[in-house]
Amino acid sequence: MMNFFFGLNNSYISCKLTIPKFNNNSKYTNYNVYSAKPKNNEWILNKVDCDQNENFYFIENSLIKNDSIYFLADEKEIEKTSYMNINEFAKKNNFTNTLPSAFRANLKIYSSSGGFSSYQSEYPYSMTTKTGNILSPIDILLNKYADKNLIFFRNIYYLPNEDESNIFFVNIKTKKILKVKKIRNNYSNELQIDNNLIEKNVYIFSDFALGIPLYISIKNNHISFEHTHPPHHYILSENKFNIVGKLKEQIKEVINESYKK
Repeated sequence: MMNFFFGLNNSYISCKLTIPKFNNNSKYTNYNVYSAKPKNNEWILNKVDCDQNENFYFIENSLIKNDSIYFLADEKEIEKTSYMNINEFAKKNNFTNTLPSAFRANLKIYSSSGGFSSYQSEYPYSMTTKTGNILSPIDILLNKYADKNLIFFRNIYYLPNEDESNIFFVNIKTKKILKVKKIRNNYSNELQIDNNLIEKNVYIFSDFALGIPLYISIKNNHISFEHTHPPHHYILSENKFNIVGKLKEQIKEVINESYKK
């Protein structure tokens, strides 16, 4: 199954997505870049007319949409312009499904002054078929004293729906919900973060959506672009998965109690 790529688009930053034409073992120049976006419960596919050279495709800011995902395919593999789920076109090739190293694309974001930072933007197919929760700290990834702090939460789900769910800002020590923001499926959701939320023990928690949270701080036109690992990566214990699981259950209980009030 193929992997997918995404971009970010807003009024504060510009971005550029660079996708290689090669993987760990081979180079295949007959692929094109395609976009897919949900509309009326279908995935609508379009060939992306982007710049390229011998080794890379370059998707500039003007071509990047928050509701679109991008992938590589041969024109002969794309038989239709709309599909009911990702599986129908994700199985066309496995060029970007590579082991032991992941197939990397580069997502570069620019500030208005020309400074930039980069992140690898691949979204594995295996994540698109699952639901669950994301628990992620924010104080170690955002700058409390920045002019702007943003979190982009990128979700890709195999069905072409745009269902809404919540992102909770939770103090995991006091078990209090500090703020709630709406996100939607199959979208690069932009969350503007109040600086008073950037404190120790404050985490974001998604109630029904898996995804990749990306953290951006902008100060004096300098830009920081970070991502996070799951919390069990920071716990030195043989029971780290159980510890994180129990913490998520406790947060769910706090959320359920709050919604009863």
